[in-house]
Amino acid sequence: MQPQTFLRPPPGARAAGRETGTARSLLLHTPRLALVAVLALGTAGCASRYAFDVEATKQATPPQPHRSYRLVDARPDARPGDLRFARVAQDVETALSSRGMYAAPEGTTPALIIAVDFGISDPVTTVGTRIEPFYMELPASALGATLYRDAGGGRSVQPHYLGEREVPFVIKTYRKFLRLTARTNGSETDEDTARQAWSVLVTNEDKSDDLRAYARLMVAAAMDHIGDNLPGQRHIVMTRRDGRVTFVAQGADAS
Repeated sequence: MQPQTFLRPPPGARAAGRETGTARSLLLHTPRLALVAVLALGTAGCASRYAFDVEATKQATPPQPHRSYRLVDARPDARPGDLRFARVAQDVETALSSRGMYAAPEGTTPALIIAVDFGISDPVTTVGTRIEPFYMELPASALGATLYRDAGGGRSVQPHYLGEREVPFVIKTYRKFLRLTARTNGSETDEDTARQAWSVLVTNEDKSDDLRAYARLMVAAAMDHIGDNLPGQRHIVMTRRDGRVTFVAQGADAS
């Protein structure tokens, strides 16, 4: 009886087999991978959403509409020539133009003096707990071979679900605000003469402390409620692609 002879595979055959298996696996999973890529791109393209609360009040409508105005910086730390105020004032002028209002030319008397106040609070810290799943890697003797899987040619233990647990968390939030207060142009020191015509307050509270990035959004949120009298607080959610934000960004000259 002739002994059986087994041919040894040529060098590299085993590696080639693994490569072929890998290629086959990629072909089988290509549609799924493509779907995951599309979903990831779609998620990345979604614009961030920002939430604001708006309050608006007005006095009785005057016989003649107040169209001309002059803006003043109402911040406690206001300084002449402040660039932050200049940027916000430009956006406010654009928003006011949507209501048919215009900045009074130099040397003329405006019908309204509109005080612009904006700022950000100190951080507010919130401490709480949330429920999270709890996993642990246990020894093979405790889990058995069924909880192992291949990983790059080797075998690794799978995390074992043990239940849920409470996990503490700390969140810091910041309150940002923009207030526009319009008064009839009487004596600036006489409250009886300088009567309030209308007021709009916009607030936002989230984890961002970037007031500059939110200022234009707050102006856009206020725009539709200038001179309104809302019965209560109105909640507004918008993105930076919102038409109101685009309008304000274009500037008063473009409107």
